[in-house]
Amino acid sequence: MENVWKNPWLKDERSWVEKLPLWELSQGRWMLLLAVILVLISGLGIKTWRVSVAIRNSDAHVSTLNEEYEHLMHQVLFAREYTRLSQALNHIGRRYITPRQQLKLTETLWQLSRDYRFDPLIVLAVMQVESRANPAAVGRYISGAESGALGLMQVKLSTAQMMAKDLGIRVHSEADLFKSEVNMLLGTYYLMRLVARTGDLNHALMAYNIGPAGLQRALVGKGTLPKGYVQKTLKEYYLLCEKFGKAPK
Repeated sequence: MENVWKNPWLKDERSWVEKLPLWELSQGRWMLLLAVILVLISGLGIKTWRVSVAIRNSDAHVSTLNEEYEHLMHQVLFAREYTRLSQALNHIGRRYITPRQQLKLTETLWQLSRDYRFDPLIVLAVMQVESRANPAAVGRYISGAESGALGLMQVKLSTAQMMAKDLGIRVHSEADLFKSEVNMLLGTYYLMRLVARTGDLNHALMAYNIGPAGLQRALVGKGTLPKGYVQKTLKEYYLLCEKFGKAPK
C-alpha cells in the first residue's frame, strides 16, 4: 500500500462546513435544486410566451369580429337607406315611372347621395314639385309658352350640357333630357353644385328655380325671391320623411 505523507505544518484551508461529511452530498443537492429552479423558470417563461401569443391571437380575433360587425352594420344601413329611397320613389312615381325605371333611378340616386352626402328624399321633393315625377313633363311659363325646362327635374338643355361636361357625359339634344336616369343625374348634380355654391339649401332651391343670376338679382332687391317654391319643396320633403322616415345619421 502506498503511503501518502502529509506535511503536519500545512493547515487545512477548508472551512469547518466543508469538513463535514455531508458537505459533498449537500453540494450535489444544491446543484440539483438550482437545476430544478432553472427548469421551472424556463417552463414559466414558455408558459408566459404562450399566454402572450394567446392574448395576441385573441386580440386579433376580437379585431376581426369588430370588422365583421361593422361590415354587417354597414350592410344593414345600406339596406335600410335603399329600401327607404325605393319606397319613396315608388310613392311619387308610380303613375309615370315603370318598375324598371324606378330600379335604375333608385340605384343612381342612392349612389349620388352617397357621393355627395345628402338625403336623396330632397331630390324626390324637387322632382315632385317640378314635374310630379313625370319623365315626359315639359315646362311652361304662366303665359303658356314653353320654358325649355324638360323631364323629371325640369332641366334646360343649356344647363344640362354644362353639367354633362363636368360629369364627362354627353347630352346631344333635348331628347336626352326625357331619359329619366340622365335627367335625374344632371338635375341632382346641378342642385348639389348650387348647395355648394350658396352654402344654404334654401338659397340653392331658389337658384334652382330662377337660376343663379336670378337669385343674385333678387338678393339685391332687383327681383322677387321665390320663397313659395322653397316652402312647397320643403313641405314635400317633410311629408316624405314623415311617411318613410328621416335619413339615418
